[in-house]
Amino acid sequence: MKNIKFYCFSILIASFIITSCDSYTIGDPSVYWNSNTLTRLQLKDNVKKIIWTVGNGNQVYDFNSTGFVINSVYTDGALSINNVYNYESNGRLLSIDRTTTGGIEGTISTTFEYENTGKYVVQNKNSLLTDALVPNLKKATNSLTQAVYQDNRENIKIIETTGSHKDTTLIEYVGNFPESITLSNGTIYTDFIYDTYGKFKTYTKINQKTTSPYECKYYFKTDNQYLMLDSMVQRNIQESYIRIDKDIYGYNSNKDLATFSNSLGNYRHTYTYDSYHNWITKKTEFKSIGTENWELFSQESRVITYW
Repeated sequence: MKNIKFYCFSILIASFIITSCDSYTIGDPSVYWNSNTLTRLQLKDNVKKIIWTVGNGNQVYDFNSTGFVINSVYTDGALSINNVYNYESNGRLLSIDRTTTGGIEGTISTTFEYENTGKYVVQNKNSLLTDALVPNLKKATNSLTQAVYQDNRENIKIIETTGSHKDTTLIEYVGNFPESITLSNGTIYTDFIYDTYGKFKTYTKINQKTTSPYECKYYFKTDNQYLMLDSMVQRNIQESYIRIDKDIYGYNSNKDLATFSNSLGNYRHTYTYDSYHNWITKKTEFKSIGTENWELFSQESRVITYW
């Protein structure tokens, strides 16, 4: 249960690094990457607050009236992580102040700068499933790391400096969206196809430089509002041996994840909903390959209030 709790909450925290910049409109439905936090979390109606419980962990989110997160607090025993999100008057994210107690204690403030290039920039080079793209990002800085996004017309270089170490990522563009992303460790994201809302339809992640080369193809559901992963096919290549694994995601009529299957087994999620069609309880069960019985894996609950 602890693993799924960390996975769930870490995705939500990461996905909040979103902005709306000078040439974009807050909540503009024509491009997904201009959407607010509620859309990213697939929340319906105008949510004001969520109290989310998984096991002993508790996550509280507060949203402003335009649907952007303004505060999040995660607690689990003595551990507490508090994020405060500060916005400019035009709605774009200015900074995040993260305070941790009960672990590595202290406060880290990350500030963001923008320039009106019209490009959608990769926020997190290691994950396109959570952070993905941010319009017009120029720099992200905190006391540990500085990331500078250098626009060179047809490409953007992300130069990250941590102490004396520098790391460079190259993003090639066709129009305003990435065509390929090359990391210094040999990982390449390529074969991007976008829908009319700028959401991913498919892309490929490749790394041939590791001791275990692999190729992952990601496919997404067709939806005019949400980014919903449909399947992931991974080819692992070790000398002359090739192993193929496939993850498959299924959704219910409310667009919430209902089933997940891979080479290890199957997961299924059952929900109860409030009158706004947001789920308030979620039960996850697991059945391993070759067995017939479902076992309880985790239970979650949410208390949601609205503006």
